[in-house]
Amino acid sequence: MRSYKKLFYLVATCFITTFVLLFSYSNINKAFSYGTDESKNENIYKEYKKCKNRLNSLEPEKPIDIESWPIYELSFPTNIQPISEVMEKGKELSLQFAYNDLNWKRPAYKSYWHSSPDGGRWSYVPQRVHYSYHRIFVTVPTASIYYDFEHNLGIAEESRNFNFDYTNIHQFVLVAMQSNVKKIVTLGNQVVVVVEPRRTGLQALIIPESMIQPSNKEEATIFQMVTPDGYEIDYSLIK
Repeated sequence: MRSYKKLFYLVATCFITTFVLLFSYSNINKAFSYGTDESKNENIYKEYKKCKNRLNSLEPEKPIDIESWPIYELSFPTNIQPISEVMEKGKELSLQFAYNDLNWKRPAYKSYWHSSPDGGRWSYVPQRVHYSYHRIFVTVPTASIYYDFEHNLGIAEESRNFNFDYTNIHQFVLVAMQSNVKKIVTLGNQVVVVVEPRRTGLQALIIPESMIQPSNKEEATIFQMVTPDGYEIDYSLIK
């Protein structure tokens, strides 16, 4: 009789154990079967691609050291004169302000620098660092170039109040931040912008292309932001 009882308990135990295992497997299978439905798989893949694209718009694919922003970094002109010589022998240009707000505060971050607007067009971190450590910027007002220019500088809203002809591509738009432009002098492939350094300020000036006479048109022209004593604060290259 005892052997039958043992056999009964053994069979019952095996049955219960099997039931528990089957029940557990069923639940585990359900837990890991999320997304097996074709529509769910498609949504998950779309979210994955979206996250991957946003990540690519923020940082390099691999950890690397970048010395300078490669897209806009031009070579310096070969014949650069001392700033004192440019200020002494160069041609002084009249100041044509398109915008002048000495109380303007430079933003730490703009909403359109986020990775979601325009596919992260202006969110790439190396690019953001490049623009953050400059105070002087020069461009030509062609539609696509200027659109990126104003957003990269964080002045898209202010640019709506710039007073100049956007259709005239034969001019330079010079933007100076945290300074007060006092004088502009040009000689060869150099344009010296004499400023009074400030903690605030946004100025935009228009320089007709005809006013710049580079000695070598095949090379870039350097715009040098300097103090009244001739010490360089910053620079910008354009060709």
